[in-house]
Amino acid sequence: MRPGYDWDLFCAVVDNYGDIGITWRLARQLASEHRLRVRLWVDDLAAFRCLRPEIDP
Repeated sequence: MRPGYDWDLFCAVVDNYGDIGITWRLARQLASEHRLRVRLWVDDLAAFRCLRPEIDP
């Protein structure tokens, strides 16, 4: 991990699970391909739970 490269991504789930799906994939890609530390902020954890069942909203 490169020091000094922390990113915060914010996701507002508007009308479907595509919002969180795209943001989640972007966060994973930034972390894996660019070795960034990424923190994902989501306004609807229940929607995120459909993608990651281990999430406890």
